[in-house]
Amino acid sequence: YAVDSERVWVVGHSNGGFMAYRLACDGAPISAMVSLAGSEYADESICDGAPPLHVLQIHGDQDAVIAYAGVASLGPGLGGFPGAEAVVERWARRGGCELTPETGEPRDLDGQLPGSESDVTRYATGCVVGASAELWTIRGGGHVPPLVDDFSEQVVGWLMSR
Repeated sequence: YAVDSERVWVVGHSNGGFMAYRLACDGAPISAMVSLAGSEYADESICDGAPPLHVLQIHGDQDAVIAYAGVASLGPGLGGFPGAEAVVERWARRGGCELTPETGEPRDLDGQLPGSESDVTRYATGCVVGASAELWTIRGGGHVPPLVDDFSEQVVGWLMSR
């Protein structure tokens, strides 16, 4: 099959979001990834050498399952995971982006919260070719937000613009 290697993407929710980061860290042949309410390894050195790519993290700041701020430990002998802001900054740094984020136009992602409740934080300046990092924070959003009808269009639009 003819596959455009510049448009191989992975998208995951919760544990699927962790999987998307795992694929990115392991150097899977992807050009962009999206995680909704997921995270990556607590030990960021596991991702050393990961190739640059476009990363979008979407996360509710009231998520009671995968905490927006991250968790230091899940219990004795178990690691934790970094918060949404930290993981996006990691990928910005890995992609050589300037670490002063830009603010994008707010988005409407949660159908039960009024207005455009989601803040956009973007690292896209100075990045190496093929890299950027972006965070859509659903203010007041939980782990499984009731997504607006055009949510998938917004995500695919983001992917297509890379």
